[in-house]
Amino acid sequence: MSKIFQTDIALTKHYLLFMFIALVAIVSFSFIELFIIFHGDFFTSLYYVLTYFFDAEGVFPKYAVAPLTSNFPFFVMLLLLTGIARITVIGFLIAIIIDVLSSRDIRKMLSKIEVKHMSNHVIICGYSKFSDEIAVELSRRLMDFVIIEGNKVAADTARDLGYTIIEGDFKYEIYLKTAMINTARYIIFTSDDDFENILGLISAKKLSPKVKAIVKANDENLVPKMFRAGANVCIVPEAVAGIYIGEEIITHIGGN
Repeated sequence: MSKIFQTDIALTKHYLLFMFIALVAIVSFSFIELFIIFHGDFFTSLYYVLTYFFDAEGVFPKYAVAPLTSNFPFFVMLLLLTGIARITVIGFLIAIIIDVLSSRDIRKMLSKIEVKHMSNHVIICGYSKFSDEIAVELSRRLMDFVIIEGNKVAADTARDLGYTIIEGDFKYEIYLKTAMINTARYIIFTSDDDFENILGLISAKKLSPKVKAIVKANDENLVPKMFRAGANVCIVPEAVAGIYIGEEIITHIGGN
């Protein structure tokens, strides 16, 4: 859990404690006033206090027939303050719940739960500009995917974009298992380090020989090794970019 999140929780707890004390004080004063109004009838006073807090109609319709004292305006003020305190406390509780649910630690846990229910999904190994383009396209096609990323900053960035993230090194089998490699349809290795991609590929094929592996190759001389390690498709970004630029040039010349 991050230090910032722990600090926020600590401050929230202090505010909540203060509001709880204020609420208890207001309720106590309300009970004392009712106790005086009902001439020392403890259970009737307690009934009306509880009714006010747990009955949506409020205490006033049932209380209208009760004898009033000269301090009744003060009692009304206390009731109003009690209502404000109640709303404030509920607001703080809702804020805490939202804060907890939106925390990265909770989202990590929810990601693991979400991944366990995935099937025929795509595993993206490594988060970068290159893999982000893949994630955007998969999201557009409504395909399930999970990203494995060992760098905390990159993982948090992807998580903030709403992607399902497993924080860890994709070369290790434990993280591939967490990503449900046994039920995945594709696995894509997008690291800028070719040897990392090869090591991850070997681990993936060991765990799930049937998964289709797509590997980014930064050095085209390593493509044969990637195929021998089990890659189904190897992509050399520079070569693809060169082909695309060439096609654009030919198209432009042909247009003239």
